[in-house]
Amino acid sequence: MNKDQVIAQLRALHDQEPSTQRFFSWAARRTVDRAWTSLERIAREGRVDYDSARRLGRELERMGLGRLVVGRKGHQSRMVWSFALNDIGAAARGLSTQLHPNQGIDGEDAEDGADPGGESGETSHSEHGTADHADVEHRFQLRPGRSVTFVLPSDLSQHEAERLAMFIRSLPFEAQP
Repeated sequence: MNKDQVIAQLRALHDQEPSTQRFFSWAARRTVDRAWTSLERIAREGRVDYDSARRLGRELERMGLGRLVVGRKGHQSRMVWSFALNDIGAAARGLSTQLHPNQGIDGEDAEDGADPGGESGETSHSEHGTADHADVEHRFQLRPGRSVTFVLPSDLSQHEAERLAMFIRSLPFEAQP
């Protein structure tokens, strides 16, 4: 199955029911790539029962987006992602056509939704913008295991882009050796 077919199937899956819409909306807001997501987390984010989460996992596996791993010896059943989860969510919602390989760190986020290690929690980008000026989510792979997501207006001007670039250049960073 080629990328366009996968994205078309993702969009159709997104539109099937509110639970898949909730899951993909959560996935699109991800700020830190993780290697896997437990079926319990998928069920919680989609607000569905465990069996529904497992069916969604099987469908995503059939599309080649990851591998459903059945938990054994005390480990949770989980989806091990082949592509970045926020890319999968954004593609399902029609916000992107990009599917970057998953370079996520092992494990899941803390239960409260915040990322361990001082990363910020997730915030919703799905309600930004108006009907005339929708926002577009842009993901930039900064380095392995770390991506940066920008939510910018779809009508971003050249002047605004230059101002944003100047702001980023002004941020204090350590000099590279």
